[in-house]
Amino acid sequence: MTFPGPAMLVSAQADVLQTNTLATPLLSALCNDSGAALRAMIQQVADTGISLTRRQDVSETSGNVLLFNLVLLPVETANNGRSVVLLAQDSTTNLSLHRALIASRELFKDLVDCSSDFAWETDANGAFSFVSTKGALGFSAKELNGTQANDLLVAAGDRQSSPFEARDPQDDAEIWLYTAGGGVACVRVSALGVYSDDGDWRGARGVCRDITEARERDQALTRARKREQLTRTLIDSIRTGLDPQDMLTNAVAAIGGALHASHTMVYRLSDAGEETLAAAHLMSGESPLAVPPIDWTAAGSQIVIDHGRRERHRLLSASCRYQDTTKGRLCIAWPYPTDLPDDVRDIISDVTGQIGIVIAQAEIQEKLSHLSNTDELTGLPNRRSFHEQVGRSIANHRRNKRVGTLLYIDLDNFKAVNDTHGHQQGDAALRTIANLLTDSSFRASDIPGRLGGDEFAYWLEETDIAGAMHLAKELHRRARILKDFSGSPQKPLSLSIGIAAMDPLVSEDLDALIARADKAMYAVKRTEKGEIAVADPPEPCKPE
Repeated sequence: MTFPGPAMLVSAQADVLQTNTLATPLLSALCNDSGAALRAMIQQVADTGISLTRRQDVSETSGNVLLFNLVLLPVETANNGRSVVLLAQDSTTNLSLHRALIASRELFKDLVDCSSDFAWETDANGAFSFVSTKGALGFSAKELNGTQANDLLVAAGDRQSSPFEARDPQDDAEIWLYTAGGGVACVRVSALGVYSDDGDWRGARGVCRDITEARERDQALTRARKREQLTRTLIDSIRTGLDPQDMLTNAVAAIGGALHASHTMVYRLSDAGEETLAAAHLMSGESPLAVPPIDWTAAGSQIVIDHGRRERHRLLSASCRYQDTTKGRLCIAWPYPTDLPDDVRDIISDVTGQIGIVIAQAEIQEKLSHLSNTDELTGLPNRRSFHEQVGRSIANHRRNKRVGTLLYIDLDNFKAVNDTHGHQQGDAALRTIANLLTDSSFRASDIPGRLGGDEFAYWLEETDIAGAMHLAKELHRRARILKDFSGSPQKPLSLSIGIAAMDPLVSEDLDALIARADKAMYAVKRTEKGEIAVADPPEPCKPE
């Protein structure tokens, strides 16, 4: 290693893989009790994959304590593990000089006048008794002198160990202070107590360096890494989904977990403007959340939902778009008054595009599925789809020992319509039949289908022969309008219907059921068209 200071490469378990000659104090620390904090930092970087900077005391075997500025960087290894590069700078001499300067009051005051640091001294009452000439934090020295130093502290918890009331030396503590403009600044402070010759505490003395820009850069880098990690996790979770619904389910789980949200929901927006819940992830113990309708032109606003019983949630909503079209929205909620996570809007902005792509993919897949399962002319299920749906229904009826009935419907004299008026008239007649079978007055649970040409089928759930006969007669009555499509008065367009009931105690598949209904229908066509016939029951199962 050519690094000018101590450097080493270690495993996640703090096993030394490579080192240089300057790293001897760090090597010794890893092997004794004083190295526990160092080993914990190595483990943290290896687990999270996020670099770390820290100041750390290291005890030598001689008893001397050294101070190092440490930088720990994660390194991916070939076996998918993770090692850590540790780089160090020895700051022991600088720290000793710093303490000596603070301890010498006159030299301290002389030096701070030409320093950019904020030097100060407080009295026994915690008020500033000295502030370097340049002042600090936008305040002049005159404005600060005589004021309570702790009033500058942003965090109430910092008062418990305030450097402005230090008894013992404090080295490089980081605190946040209010500025003159109402903002906040992060400073690194070193302080020690001031005592009289009799040992009475008289105040504190210290130096603060403004490191706000450095901390903001660190925070921005951390947020960027968090966003990158979430986006990568989201993309990985989407890729593992077998279909768009799995992708959305995986996505909301990844987002909710990363943002520690109580509710994470994705809504889809239909072409008609209707909104439906597509996927949701709830934190353990949470109940589904009723989200109010959204104004899609104002998506991205934050609202508070108050749903009684002292239950309130802070909710953030953002549109999910694909190719400049809104496909849905992502809603994330936290129990009120929880503050939103840092940079949450930027994170949501990163992921909504991915979700918009998934929703668009779901729409395409649904359209393809619809086209492959639907008869293009009539909009009814095609033969394959009809077989799949009715097959599942028959299996369910057989398990529950319930009867269902099939109508096999054929158009009489349909060829004459095409021969006389053309195929457009024939197509119109077929669409009319489809409209009859899907009329809203019929049960939505029953399944119509076009088997091909002018042949249709209608599955009636939990319906016996008597019920099927009643519906067949109603179809005949409504089908009188088909006469308007007839090729001639001598060849009127009408329906011939065969009825076959399934017996849940007989092992008969759908093809056999259709064959019985088809046979009954053709018996009608051979005698008198436009009538209804009931098929013979299936043969009972023969004992083995």
